Amino acid sequence: MPTYDYECNQCAENHRIQHAMSAEKPACPSCGGELTQVFLVAPAVNGAGSGASDFDAPACEAPMGACGTGMCPAFNGS
Repeated sequence: MPTYDYECNQCAENHRIQHAMSAEKPACPSCGGELTQVFLVAPAVNGAGSGASDFDAPACEAPMGACGTGMCPAFNGS
């Protein structure tokens, strides 16, 4: 069952509530007021910082313009 984060429009308290996706939006457990769902965003990971990242692709040693042609070592499986 999914967990949702809500903020109450009346008392401004935050609540983490588990309910089915098909269930109606619950009322605030503290005051009974209307809740607004809060969408949390995870921080971006760009691989910048110390050391190499697992997301970094190896440098391509093919000549410029070789990508997508028979001259590309990655395309040839070399």
